[in-house]
Amino acid sequence: MKKIYFVFVLLLHSFVYSQQVIKDSLSLESIPFVEVYSDKGDLIGVTDKEGVMSMDLNAEIIKSNTSTVTFVHSTFKDKVLTIDWFKNSPVVVLNPIVIELNEIVIVAKPNAYKYLKLKGYFRSIQIMSDIPLYYMDGIAEYYITPDSDKVIMKILSSRSFENKESAKLDPKYFPIIAGVPSFENFSDYKVLSSGYDLKNAEKETKLIFDKKEGIEKGFLSKSNDNSVFQFELIALNNPKKAGFLGIELQYNNHIVNAVYDTNDYETIGLDDLVYTKETKLFHYKIKKNGDVTKVDVTYEFFLLDKDFVNEKTSKGSDSFYKFKKESSYQDNYWEHINNALFQPLPKSLEKYIEENLTEMKE
Repeated sequence: MKKIYFVFVLLLHSFVYSQQVIKDSLSLESIPFVEVYSDKGDLIGVTDKEGVMSMDLNAEIIKSNTSTVTFVHSTFKDKVLTIDWFKNSPVVVLNPIVIELNEIVIVAKPNAYKYLKLKGYFRSIQIMSDIPLYYMDGIAEYYITPDSDKVIMKILSSRSFENKESAKLDPKYFPIIAGVPSFENFSDYKVLSSGYDLKNAEKETKLIFDKKEGIEKGFLSKSNDNSVFQFELIALNNPKKAGFLGIELQYNNHIVNAVYDTNDYETIGLDDLVYTKETKLFHYKIKKNGDVTKVDVTYEFFLLDKDFVNEKTSKGSDSFYKFKKESSYQDNYWEHINNALFQPLPKSLEKYIEENLTEMKE
């Protein structure tokens, strides 16, 4: 009888443990797509679109032997919990960031112009097998042609850092994809609505559904004077596979978050964008030996300045999602990021970069 009781308690604990949820401290609504980092700075995983921590994610946290966990979300302040506190917290609450963006993005829009010019701070981190290997940040300008949404990007200043552990990887199989993020087409409401089914929900929200399978992919919502976009392009429970050059690539998760400087989400476009973040999780499997490598990459863009121009002031262009081998900058731009949504990297990740990555200088 005691054995049966013990098994029942164990199963009950596992069930409760797997249902931990992340919530907004003010509204008590669930927060989707919250990233969870260990004390070593690696990305352990991401909660689902309901803000629920799956049983698999909980297992990964325990397996990591971390002493603390850090919860990170684009529009909420980071939160650090000890592992013991976390284990005994069925609900984890995050405090929202007060968004006051108008002071930096109001620009008179002319009737005719050649380019929408966005200048901003970007940063990107590539983690492989739970070890941060590459970090890059900088200032970049984007020139968007309004009729075609063609985007040309130029890096003005940048820093690149590399972990010496990267020397053990064969670049043939493991490309460096940390770099400057692009803007996905679904940042525009018209493009988004043509590719997905948008359905009205409560509290001034539109849910986004896949047209073929009818699966919910994310939402658009009003937040005070702004609009928030949260979208899961590839879900953990429905990974995508591809193969090339002796590699089997499994895309496990691809999440996009964005904030726009308008509360009319049916008009959002790149001229309203003030922040965006992409998170990609996938596995590389080398076919000849069966080795599997876990890869996590995040990309962020924080708007600093917006203008409507007829000429490009930056010459040439750079490639998106491409790591620069050398740093190039004149001042400490990373110390002056004027965007209300900007937060430093999680302290565990920041510390790891300082202690284990080396800046790649000329």
